Amino acid sequence: MKNLLYSLPIFLMFLFHVNHLKAQEAENSSKDDEVQMEENCNKFLISDNNEMLLVARIRCDYRIVGYSSPSLKSKPLILFSVFTKDVESKTQLPLGNYYATTGLEDGSIYYVKTRGNYIQARYISTAEQKTVYFEKKYVDLKRD
Repeated sequence: MKNLLYSLPIFLMFLFHVNHLKAQEAENSSKDDEVQMEENCNKFLISDNNEMLLVARIRCDYRIVGYSSPSLKSKPLILFSVFTKDVESKTQLPLGNYYATTGLEDGSIYYVKTRGNYIQARYISTAEQKTVYFEKKYVDLKRD
């Protein structure tokens, strides 16, 4: 019985240490996930079927324009922005202003190919199809 009483504090310290290590590991894993999300928070992700997806994240600032040709001086066709004033602007672009690709109710955007510093994409909806160019820096070309 005496041995048990002497062992109990050591056992309790061991349990505390193990739980502390598990908590630290979980916190570090969570931080790694957050860093990965931050790196891609303002980029399109490309799915297995080449659909370009952009998820709205309020903690990330982004304003991504799709152009009619691979030049910043060409006509803007579509806008994705975290800013409400951009999305609800009176100046709507031909393909619309959105927070994320989930806002494209009757359409989708698909990756076609890389052209220099631009990504050529295809906007496909029930009403129309258009070629759109996005700056390459806004597209994550790595796939899992």
